[in-house]
Amino acid sequence: MNKGVITAIIVAIFVAVGAFAFLGNDSDDDNSNVSTNSPASPSSETSSNPVSSPSGAGSYVEYSDTVLADTAGTEQVLFFHAEWCPTCKFYESEIEKSGVPEGITVIKIDYDDEDELKEQYGVTVQSTFVWLDANGEVMQSWPFASGLKSPQDLFDVVQEG
Repeated sequence: MNKGVITAIIVAIFVAVGAFAFLGNDSDDDNSNVSTNSPASPSSETSSNPVSSPSGAGSYVEYSDTVLADTAGTEQVLFFHAEWCPTCKFYESEIEKSGVPEGITVIKIDYDDEDELKEQYGVTVQSTFVWLDANGEVMQSWPFASGLKSPQDLFDVVQEG
């Protein structure tokens, strides 16, 4: 391929990602009070900054060396997140607003720093979700959140098992 075609494809991808993030941020204004339904509550077991859903529901936690063991018994979804990524920011915002359904733990992993985990789970791009079974084996993966319009799409697949 010539450089012009490659450049046009890359620009189109960035424009699409930016539009997706921008459209997702517009809904923030309409639902600004929704975040009170999923308050942050510290937990010594997993992270200093987890976001838990209402009582009895699932949780959204930052990765630590012990978090996979601490959340055993729940459906685990790894979220390879980058602070600079607009798609990651969109999904994180939606997860924080709506919360995580009961029985599911979403584990936020720093895409830029966790090379061993990226290699272990075959992650090559940020905004990747990886659903693990009870044995830690990959059930399904969504690179760059492909096929997901919202976190609810992800949660629906996990809950259907």
